[in-house]
Amino acid sequence: MGQSFKAVVQLIWLVCVIVTFLAWGAPQHPQQFEWSLRIGDPILVAALSVFILKVEARKDLLPDLLRQQFGASFERDGLTFAAVFETIDGQCWFSVYFQNRYLGACRSEILIRPGVKTLGVTRHDAPEMRVTIECPGGGFGVARRLCEIPESAQGRKIRYDFWATTAYPGGAGKLVRFREGMRVGPVPSWIDTLATGVVVASLGIPGKAAGCELLVPKLATRVPTERAEGIIQILWTPP
Repeated sequence: MGQSFKAVVQLIWLVCVIVTFLAWGAPQHPQQFEWSLRIGDPILVAALSVFILKVEARKDLLPDLLRQQFGASFERDGLTFAAVFETIDGQCWFSVYFQNRYLGACRSEILIRPGVKTLGVTRHDAPEMRVTIECPGGGFGVARRLCEIPESAQGRKIRYDFWATTAYPGGAGKLVRFREGMRVGPVPSWIDTLATGVVVASLGIPGKAAGCELLVPKLATRVPTERAEGIIQILWTPP
């Protein structure tokens, strides 16, 4: 079940619940409501409830490795992902773990930027991550980039905003993991970024985006130029 279809089903369920309460909430004026509505609407609510519960209870066809490691995650059209700063061999890496919920191979661009300062216009002085990945069907992997942490950001929790754009050139294929992530918006173009900046500046408040707080380590590293672009690894694929 796609996120849009699921949202529609949940909206219909909510409307039916409200109508049921209205239908049975006026016992002194039963003529205002047809008995078919009084009886039929609760049956529809029950049927939709069973349907939603069955959808939520579905067992994944492949292990949800991203959820096992991070719990909650973000998503764009079938690719789920989560970001974290990691210290490996004394160096700081900005890592984005990702997982394909479909059996079709996908190509995705992910953009993760530090959020706008409270009551400000500029973003926090902290590393950002932009990466384009190609993930095989059902695959799980990680994209890493060495980064140098500004002293002002070290040891702090900083809000990061997330965007992504995902496409399946050969088709998405079968859905094999049913747990959805928090949906993020598409990667903005430079025109969208400029327009957002103008709105933020005029209102004097941070722009809204899907995101979370990331803990920035207390570790400033020199980034070798030849390794600054980072690496992408596919850690697991279906057997």
